[in-house]
Amino acid sequence: MKKTHYIILGVVLLALGGISLICYQYVKSMHTMPMNMDGADHEHMSHGEHDKQVQETVYSQEVDGLPEAVASEVVILQDGDTYDLVLSPVKKEVNGKMLRLLAYNGMLPGPRIQVEKNAKLTVNVTNRIGSATSLHSHGLRLDAMHDGVAKDPSTTIEDGETLAYSLSFPDTGVFWYHPHIREDYQQDSGLYGNFVVIEKGESVQQNGVFLFLDDILLD
Repeated sequence: MKKTHYIILGVVLLALGGISLICYQYVKSMHTMPMNMDGADHEHMSHGEHDKQVQETVYSQEVDGLPEAVASEVVILQDGDTYDLVLSPVKKEVNGKMLRLLAYNGMLPGPRIQVEKNAKLTVNVTNRIGSATSLHSHGLRLDAMHDGVAKDPSTTIEDGETLAYSLSFPDTGVFWYHPHIREDYQQDSGLYGNFVVIEKGESVQQNGVFLFLDDILLD
């Protein structure tokens, strides 16, 4: 092998070593970085104490005092309407076990919202689930500022807050809405529902069945 080749190989190995060191330091910092939870003493909180607080405040399994979840209902709205959507914990018996879940307006799945094509709505979303959330209207063509995507602070709803989303429905079809923050917890706990968009003057048979298929860990 030529001397030039040895030099190039050495430079490549040094570069890879530097990248590995940077990745290691980043991962290490992520494990030691305090999380921003109101009222928490981040600098003096151990990992065990932090995990316990998250479990108790956000991922509680307590069901005492919670209302029973009810079945999804059809909500027919007109162009220009305003609709209130409240996220809150509920309880529901699944396979003989009472579970703490999350719901829109107490319904599992959430309300099936029906509108006509080209309608525009204002949806006031109130968060009472104990952690930040958002409303993502999956498949709708609308302004990015109302899309509810993750890491967008302008569409994030902190616990106890209400945010107004302006939604438009330029296309007919069946769409769905859900959070885009911690979907593994919020969405899998029941936060999902349908938009049904029809042509103006069209009638819809309400005896159809809309299904959401999801798995859930009971133990």
